[in-house]
Amino acid sequence: MKVLIIGGTGYVGARLNKHLSAKGFDVYTTNRKAHGLAKTLIGDVTDAHFITSLASQSFDAVVYTVSLNHTESNTDVDRAIAINVTATARCLEAFAKSKTTRFVYFSTQQVYGPFSAGLNFSEDSPCRPHNFYGITHLMSEDLCQYYFNHSELKSVAVRLSNSIGAPVIPSPHISSLVALDLCQMCVKDGVIKLKSDGTPQRDFIAMNDVCEGVETLLTSEKLIYPIYNLGSGQTITLGELALKIAQIYETLNGKKIKVYLNNGSEINSDTKFSEKRFIFSTSRLSEQGFAADTPISAAIKEIFRGL
Repeated sequence: MKVLIIGGTGYVGARLNKHLSAKGFDVYTTNRKAHGLAKTLIGDVTDAHFITSLASQSFDAVVYTVSLNHTESNTDVDRAIAINVTATARCLEAFAKSKTTRFVYFSTQQVYGPFSAGLNFSEDSPCRPHNFYGITHLMSEDLCQYYFNHSELKSVAVRLSNSIGAPVIPSPHISSLVALDLCQMCVKDGVIKLKSDGTPQRDFIAMNDVCEGVETLLTSEKLIYPIYNLGSGQTITLGELALKIAQIYETLNGKKIKVYLNNGSEINSDTKFSEKRFIFSTSRLSEQGFAADTPISAAIKEIFRGL
């Protein structure tokens, strides 16, 4: 299968490139400038002529990972619309007219809005995004659903939870992601200082499983739905994540790491957090045979090996 990853040097895109190439896919990527990767097509997704040229190259499938990050999307509305929505629309229209039959768009769980403990979030849950990052992704999801229903292009949106794993290509934006940030604190500072009280909850999924989920969507013989949640289905607090990272670092390096909350109080393995958790349902992908079975601890060890 000839696959194009649009945004192939980003955190997710570069990892997908590596994974799919190892699985025997014929993988091409796009980037705005040369990056030393093989089969990289240079251009900007906001350039309509570049999109047209991509669609003429007979790709079997496209994986779209381009987006402004959370902060940029919420501070520059015009640019967010241009990159997060308009570019997606142009790609869908161009590839719907080509021989491409599968289009996987990376959305975000933030389309649901705030994740409250005790609630179950499935693809049928109402979407109430509370920031422009979530709003623009929901807009692109609607575009994907339109082409899914009205063209031969099976365009599906993946609502990703929180991926965790070592980056293939480091960047300042990637290093600010919570798991990477906490691991870097262990290495650089010898201590973890949380920016919260440790109670915020997250569904973390290992990068290996993110790639397996995308591979499932690329190769499935029949896709019933245009929207799929992609996560582990396991919810932990940031305090529990920090303690897990500290424990793994101590095991690997023999150095004890203390973990502090934003109020300066220390937490340890005896600290208890509420057992009331939200659930990020991945039943639709499970129906396709996908299972997120990579332990988060393995993804954390992977990060430490890369630091």
